[in-house]
Amino acid sequence: MTTDTQRPPIPLAEIKGPDKGGVWVVMGDKQYKVAPLNFKAMRELSAKISSITSLEKGEMPSGEQMSALVPIAHAALKRNYPQMTEDEVADNLDFGNFGNVLSAVLGTSGLNKDKGENSSGEAQTTH
Repeated sequence: MTTDTQRPPIPLAEIKGPDKGGVWVVMGDKQYKVAPLNFKAMRELSAKISSITSLEKGEMPSGEQMSALVPIAHAALKRNYPQMTEDEVADNLDFGNFGNVLSAVLGTSGLNKDKGENSSGEAQTTH
């Protein structure tokens, strides 16, 4: 039973196929497991990755950086959710979660010292 002070748990999105590991983040009304980028995605998205790695925690991203994050997050998410479209990622990214999604993608991919965060700010790397 849920009271006014208790929030129901956020459901996990169902992983399709083998679990590629990663960090759980909340996007929209579900938790998604953001997998590390593979080499192919890192090579194809290297210019976009370079544009977002300079973002400091709490800093407002530029329009270019926001546009870069969508395909990067999509490449990481589609490893565990191959049916997920780039439009779905764009629809679920917002100013409340983009920092956690960015940290998860970069951290699990070894592109910064953070290993990703969940919505509570706690590191949660799983395989």
